[in-house]
Amino acid sequence: MRLRFASLFVVTGALVSVPVGFATSPLPGGSTYVGIDKQVTMGTTWLGSPTIDNGGEFTGSVKDMPSGPTFSSTAFWCVDDQLSFSWGQQALANIILLQNITADASNVRYGDVNGTVGNLDGTWTNNSDGTHSLPPDAQSRYEMAAWLVMQYTYQTPHNLDSGIAAPTAGNENNYIQEAIWAITNNSTGSAPENFLASGNDPTGKVAYWVEQARLNYNNGSVNTSDWAVVTWGAGSDGSLSGHTGYQTFLVQITPEPGFYGALALGLSGLLFFTRRKQQAS
Repeated sequence: MRLRFASLFVVTGALVSVPVGFATSPLPGGSTYVGIDKQVTMGTTWLGSPTIDNGGEFTGSVKDMPSGPTFSSTAFWCVDDQLSFSWGQQALANIILLQNITADASNVRYGDVNGTVGNLDGTWTNNSDGTHSLPPDAQSRYEMAAWLVMQYTYQTPHNLDSGIAAPTAGNENNYIQEAIWAITNNSTGSAPENFLASGNDPTGKVAYWVEQARLNYNNGSVNTSDWAVVTWGAGSDGSLSGHTGYQTFLVQITPEPGFYGALALGLSGLLFFTRRKQQAS
């Protein structure tokens, strides 16, 4: 999801200053913020570091339409290098849990790689990392991307809300980002680079991270109920056909507060009966 809106923002070789420690929170789950017909507004802030090949983490908000609540300051993770967006841009979105991508393929950009999805008709560009075949289904591709997001070097190790550490991480975060884009590269739209194509991976590091994602995405480290794909530029009925698409994101998901209440109630009941049993004995 490289930024490609030169008329509004020019990316140079200089570091762009961003707030350190900018607070973000995963998006609450449930029908309020997850589903079709949600309003996404991109913020004006790169989180972590824009030196990650102009990708990485962005801040934004999600609103339940048409008049529901808004959840601000959640982190949006780049998984698309072919479409674009502008700071402050707002549009309707489908936010589909990662575990439901296959079932909701028509509502997710690149959700059906072998047929027409809305106004997109294309196939994956990269079907191997040069040695091993990549899974053909979108579900697996997005899970691989989520695994790679978890591999960035963060200010606090393994804490996705702590921001991305750079430039101390060297080029490794760049290679991880380029691997994400290679995994999701599609024949639809304009792709600035194909990072697995001949000459675009001279160090072999992009292919290395693609292979690591292939080996590890389904080993239990990616909880598919903890991630969702944001496909925005959708109709109010969730359809993609005839609507202008913007870059695709991953967001983290947490259970809604009601879940925690039910969990606490269940634990309290278990404790109560355990104590009664101990007293009776």
